[in-house]
Amino acid sequence: MDLILEEVKERLWRIGTDGRRVVIQWVPGHVGVDGNEWADRVANQARQEDQEEAGISLPSAKKQVYRHIRYKPQLDERLAEVYNRKITKAEGSRALQVLTAQLRSGHCTKTGYYLHRIGKLESAACSKCGLDEGKDHWLECGAVDAWRRLWGLTGVSDLADGRAVGGFLRSAYPEWVS
Repeated sequence: MDLILEEVKERLWRIGTDGRRVVIQWVPGHVGVDGNEWADRVANQARQEDQEEAGISLPSAKKQVYRHIRYKPQLDERLAEVYNRKITKAEGSRALQVLTAQLRSGHCTKTGYYLHRIGKLESAACSKCGLDEGKDHWLECGAVDAWRRLWGLTGVSDLADGRAVGGFLRSAYPEWVS
């Protein structure tokens, strides 16, 4: 285990010396998604079983690294705003629940912002209004303003309300949830 930790520390140090900033960020992306929450429960049950003969998984290795370096996960300001309220599940399909979780994390795979960032689109233009998107463009987009007001979404913190986010997504972006 110490070899893995040393390798991780060495790589992080090398990245940092290139003038780049390294942030290890915990993202509570499974909150409010039925299948993922079930997987987490099953994984936690399995973790309690005898593991002497089993190799170490990446999540377990990460946990050991964090314990060793006494890392306490910190949410960035945006995520802290989202997760400072009780998270409720979006009512509907698993696809809708996943989209809700993606919007909460700021990595919604349907947006021009995300698709441009990963090289799938030449620009980050919004499919509704044509303006360049940021991760929270849905809060400003004039093309979906009526839907946003209908569902009471005024800021990032409102992403905690799964019912409202799900309703907004079904109304404003039906092509995403079909």
